[in-house]
Amino acid sequence: MQDVNRPTSPAEYCAKHRTSLEKALGDAISVACMAQGTNPLHSIAINLLHPSYRPLRSNQSQPKIQDNDDQDTGPAYEAFGAVLAAAIDTLVSPLLTQIVSEFGPKGLSPARRALRLGQVINSLWKRVRAELNRALKHADIVREAGEEIVNELKLPAAVVVASGHALESAVAWRPPAADAQMQPVLKELRSLQAEAETRLRAREAAKPQLDAMMHLSSKQLLPHYAARVARLSVDNWEECVMTLPAIVDDLRPKFEKVYTSTGEGLVRKERGYAEFNAVEEQSCRNLTAHKPAQACTSLSALVENSVRADPVFDRLMRGVCAAAEMRVDESHAAPGGIAWEKGPIKKMGRCVEKLCLDPAQRSALNAADAAALDASSMLDTVRGMFVCNTMTHVYLVLKALVELYGKAGTALSEARLVRCKNRFANPSSGGWMDCLINVEVALSETDRFVCEVQLVHRQLLMVRAELGAHHAYGTYRAALELLESAGHELLGETEAQRKRWVLQQVLAVCVDAHGESMQAAATAQLVSRQRWGLSRDMRKQVRCTWPRLNHLELGGLGVAQILAFKHDSLAAEILRGVFSVSLCTRSVFDSAVERGLLRREQLQGCALLASEHQLNGACVSPDGMHAVVGTQGNGALVLRFNDGALVRQLAHASPVGCVHVSGDGQHVLTGADDALVRVWRIADGEMVRALEGHTGAVSSVHSSGGGAVVVSASYDKSARLWQRADGAPLHTLIGHASMVMSACIGADGVYVATASYDKTAAVWRVADGGRERVLKGHSGAVLSVCMTPDNELVITASSDKSVCAWRLSDGTLVRTFDGHSGSVNSVCLAENASQLLTASDDHTIRLWRLADGALLRTHDQHNSQVACACICPGGPLALTASRRSLRASLLLTRDALRTLRGHTKGVLSVCVSPEGTRVVTASSDKTARVWRLEDGALELVLSGHADDVTCACVSPDGNFVLTASVDTLCAIWLLKDGSFQRKLQGHTGALRSVALTPDGVHVVTASDDKTVRVWLMACGTQLRVLEGHTDRVSSAVVSPDGLHVVTASWDGSAAVWGFADGTLLRVLKGHAAKVWSANVSPDGLYIVTASFDKTACVWRLSDGSLQRVFREHTDAVYSACVSPDGLLVVSTSADKTARVWDLADASQRRVIKNHADLLWSACFSPDGMHVVTASRDGTACIEAATEA
Repeated sequence: MQDVNRPTSPAEYCAKHRTSLEKALGDAISVACMAQGTNPLHSIAINLLHPSYRPLRSNQSQPKIQDNDDQDTGPAYEAFGAVLAAAIDTLVSPLLTQIVSEFGPKGLSPARRALRLGQVINSLWKRVRAELNRALKHADIVREAGEEIVNELKLPAAVVVASGHALESAVAWRPPAADAQMQPVLKELRSLQAEAETRLRAREAAKPQLDAMMHLSSKQLLPHYAARVARLSVDNWEECVMTLPAIVDDLRPKFEKVYTSTGEGLVRKERGYAEFNAVEEQSCRNLTAHKPAQACTSLSALVENSVRADPVFDRLMRGVCAAAEMRVDESHAAPGGIAWEKGPIKKMGRCVEKLCLDPAQRSALNAADAAALDASSMLDTVRGMFVCNTMTHVYLVLKALVELYGKAGTALSEARLVRCKNRFANPSSGGWMDCLINVEVALSETDRFVCEVQLVHRQLLMVRAELGAHHAYGTYRAALELLESAGHELLGETEAQRKRWVLQQVLAVCVDAHGESMQAAATAQLVSRQRWGLSRDMRKQVRCTWPRLNHLELGGLGVAQILAFKHDSLAAEILRGVFSVSLCTRSVFDSAVERGLLRREQLQGCALLASEHQLNGACVSPDGMHAVVGTQGNGALVLRFNDGALVRQLAHASPVGCVHVSGDGQHVLTGADDALVRVWRIADGEMVRALEGHTGAVSSVHSSGGGAVVVSASYDKSARLWQRADGAPLHTLIGHASMVMSACIGADGVYVATASYDKTAAVWRVADGGRERVLKGHSGAVLSVCMTPDNELVITASSDKSVCAWRLSDGTLVRTFDGHSGSVNSVCLAENASQLLTASDDHTIRLWRLADGALLRTHDQHNSQVACACICPGGPLALTASRRSLRASLLLTRDALRTLRGHTKGVLSVCVSPEGTRVVTASSDKTARVWRLEDGALELVLSGHADDVTCACVSPDGNFVLTASVDTLCAIWLLKDGSFQRKLQGHTGALRSVALTPDGVHVVTASDDKTVRVWLMACGTQLRVLEGHTDRVSSAVVSPDGLHVVTASWDGSAAVWGFADGTLLRVLKGHAAKVWSANVSPDGLYIVTASFDKTACVWRLSDGSLQRVFREHTDAVYSACVSPDGLLVVSTSADKTARVWDLADASQRRVIKNHADLLWSACFSPDGMHVVTASRDGTACIEAATEA
């Protein structure tokens, strides 16, 4: 049974025994004083101040170094210390033992026991501190030192940091060395090492102890680490690539935040920082070329040499400390600002751990042979640190080290500097700053040993101690070492390195034509070509530690095969999430699909040809079997469309500017710079005939549907009609004032359309060659032309960046297709004439809907100007040619992936759960509904509100749904079963919005009563009311850092409030009508607002300045929000569209038209892959966020 009289808190322990402790300590001091006949603290202080006891005299060239810390203290100190130690043993220690025994060793954690013991020690220190302060006020001391100096001396209130604060990782994981079964082993190893060190210091043999250490390591430690490493790399990749990076992501920002604020705000601004860097750069530059190594390689020899080196290293560093102190006055630094602290010899258990996790030691690890471990890389078994008050003191220590043991040092026979890492200038991955130096000390004339010394700023050391991060750093370090051991070290690095890691995992299952793995091809350049989603902050919410690869682009690499992999493997996990794939050849992709490695819907495109010659034109045969391309210096090439294999080459003496396959698929027509049109048999590549007549380069060639008539266009300002059968000329079409760039024959063979550099297009009659009409309107050269099969429209593409549709019957301009940012070089129609495809100098091809000009899809796989594009017959692919590459691209438009049907009235709001598996909708039918995002299945109906449900959101932990209603109530429901939990009641008008703080503790609601209210989620208590808007508040959200509330109102403004106290910080004014919604970007930098003035705006949160405006909507904009990666914005409008924009430049990326009525709301899924829209038509739709 628990002892009810036992104290339960550290404060109670201290309170219970404080009086007796202080009395015992006071009695001990009194005993010591009576033994001396006076208070010895006074005489000790006077002795230290007397000139004869000053350790650093101006006439001393080299200070005398003692082997202990008790130097220059006088006989009074020694006598007093001896008597005081005896008195404490008699009077204080028994009481201290009694207190510790009450801690309940079996019931308290080590951290809690340390906390309580620290508070007891601080209680003792208070008495000592009081005695020291009293001694310092003695008249003799004041006279000798000066009253001002005495008053400046501040003794710390505590000597043990016992706050109980300890920085820990939120990720549940135990490092290998912390496994319970290893603790007895490590304890025994420490005991053996201590015994061995004792014997070695006494110059006695320690072979039995060293052999026992090696045996214990081989039998216990190495098998343990081998099992952990094998588990990570083979059986449990999820732990390695999910848990370990999550630990790094959790702890690194915490370290960096504390250390960086101290380092940047204090250390780097100190006067000595620049001087230190100058010395380090000038004197230590040549020390970092190669990592040094110990002369000994075995662990036993490492321990023996460490014991030999320890006192030598300590003596030398004390000399450095004294030499640095001699320079203090001339550097105008405060004396006593340098302290040398020698550390203990590194424990054998840690040495073994470090070596076992080194990939280079894998053979010894697997053999469980500690004797085979190469210990030459262990450079920090003998170590210590210089704790410096300022960067000037750090500079003085480094200067002393360089002068004594640098390249031109005066004491090189004793030691020399072999490596220097300036982590003040380049902090560690956790943000820690120091200067780490390896010193090779001489043990004899032939033996040398590498030791490690740190130059540390005292302020950073204090921050680290107060942070309580020792245990957390051990976890962080173990996570990084295990990642490196498993070959996934890039997952512990920067975002760019993690992207490279993702690409490496994909390329590891790809082989080239020689059967070699392509993993090494994951260069920075290839990484930059991929499309990535999910920022690091958003990945934490969806439990993913690596960047999401949205689009895999491997064109030009020569992938010959994708190797089979397990469906639960790492490669499968990564490739499963790839939105679209672009491989080198279609056959490689098809083979991967057949073996279940990729999904058919992932196909984005494939490379058919990478040419050293410029490509000028391309087309596909009617049966889709062949692609033909013209080149600048290699004739025309006939390729197999399936895999890009060369079928045959059609030789020309001059560059081929255009190609075409006849309607019957039997012939290829080519036009060249030599003014000839040639007809080739596709079956064998034989030239059938040449059509002569042009006097300039042939720019375009085309044939009628039946293939009987051929039309060609030329730089000679004419187009010509020919009979294909015999090459006889029919008509010459003359009338353009400049080069004719393109010509095509209508499907029925009645009309010919031409495009010219003179900025016009023309329509001609095939029968007599007469000109029907001229189409004028472009402001630049017309480069391409085509006609609809019904001869209703003529489509032209121009260097003025536009595409135009004209009515053939009267030449009226029907529609303009705007969006390209460069010259439009090519235009062609799909077989059903419902869509048209354009190619441009802006490196893109675009698919448009002909009926209304809507942009359906954009491809930007090429990295140079796209010369031409054509749609493959009967299929969803397009053939595109840029300057050097030929590609096949998928043209399927991604209409609604899923439509959520079930509401009986309009859907007013939509959101996606944090883990990305569910969609929650709110409706005018008085319900909210929960759906599965994966397949759109309805899971729950939340009923209970008495009026329209205007908004719904999911709590950050994914456990609750909150709904807001016109009935003035906010309701909280359990997501797993839809059960009602509680209501938030207090508003006097309809609720329009509900949101939660990032920690899920608080709820924020917005209402028609012109107020915003903050509530406690757990109990529904109202905390504060935000008042200031003069009309209904239509939206309220909380910033990602939880510091601000952002609101939108029908009074035409948005506002930013302090969350903590509800203070109005700033008002955002700029909209010309009511503001319907406001949201904050995931990085907390921007606010996006949507207004009845038909615009959405982006504002900087910090100062309220307007950054950019999205203007393409034609009616009121109801919502706008930012994608998880912060790159895109989606807006919804009464014009029945949702539009996706680029946040950086406000360019429109996509228009979504899948609803029959206005769209109230839209949001992104947590992975950024999907947009979910809500409409008054009673449905919600799940769309692809982008078109590629």
